[in-house]
Amino acid sequence: MKNMPDIRISVIIPVFNAEKRLRLTLDAVLAQSFDSFELILVNDGSRDRSLEICREYQACRPDRITVLDGPNQGVSLARNRGLDAARGEWIAFCDADDQPEPGWLETLYAQALRSHAALSCCAFLDVSPEAQTVRINFAITGPEELLDGPDEVRRRFLLPLFSGSPAVHGYLFASLFRRDIIERQSVRFTAGVSMKEDELFYMDYLGRTDRIIASAEPLYRYIRSGEDSATARHRKSADLLREKNWRNYADTRIRIFRKYELGKPYPALEQKLLLRCFVHKVQTVCCDPDAGFFEKRKALREIARSAEKERPCADGISGRIFLLALRRFRFLLPLLCAVQRRREKTRRTAS
Repeated sequence: MKNMPDIRISVIIPVFNAEKRLRLTLDAVLAQSFDSFELILVNDGSRDRSLEICREYQACRPDRITVLDGPNQGVSLARNRGLDAARGEWIAFCDADDQPEPGWLETLYAQALRSHAALSCCAFLDVSPEAQTVRINFAITGPEELLDGPDEVRRRFLLPLFSGSPAVHGYLFASLFRRDIIERQSVRFTAGVSMKEDELFYMDYLGRTDRIIASAEPLYRYIRSGEDSATARHRKSADLLREKNWRNYADTRIRIFRKYELGKPYPALEQKLLLRCFVHKVQTVCCDPDAGFFEKRKALREIARSAEKERPCADGISGRIFLLALRRFRFLLPLLCAVQRRREKTRRTAS
């Protein structure tokens, strides 16, 4: 790739079997009103014509487009490869089947420079087969708002994100990140997490972020296809895969929380996050269709020993019942986990 004289932003797009909408996405990115950016396409072992399409666009714009090809390792590692190759001062992420508006990069970049912010955000249009909804990562008042200072960033965004508040989100494509902060804090996506991986990246980035600018203008079209996950064909395997993802998510979340020593000012939240780690460890064991009774009993005993060392606390009734069962009545855990999974499925269906 020829050296571009002025790369302000690196746009990273992980690509996996995206041939149906990939051209529309690439055309939308290349039509940006902002010109000082490079486009990094990371092919994640696609089995359709996605790589061919990426090469086709690269041939037309070798000065702007880099194509990285590799085996299928998941979206998290694909994005990490893009970060390793990035040269811009800022990082933007785009999904291979979405459509940013022409002013997406220009607006995010301009408001970041104007406010001297470490993170620049915008609203986006959530497009599903049923409806179109304007969303934003955290609520703001007015057309634009600045979160100034680490205390305000934590109160309005970071702590609600850790807590799982439905009022905040961690959508990457609605944001512009400073690459020097990403590198200084060693922020990367976590392998083994294929859902809510955006939120984990956000939590890690926000740990040392003290100034955020956000615009209420929707500058990105997030396209939901409405297609079912491939794992839905095998329900028991899907349950196990989901629980492994939740376990890895919970483990990474508490690691990030402790990385920035947030347990000292927020001990109650640390206990809540720690409890969720043990809940998902237990659920992963209990919903494994291939593990026998004695294998599960041994695994649950090891989890109980770990809990004795960490000593998580719970202030709610369900949490207290779980800890009591883990410590003294482990034979009840499969039943409790089955009830919890039913509740979670009901909540997902309702939402």
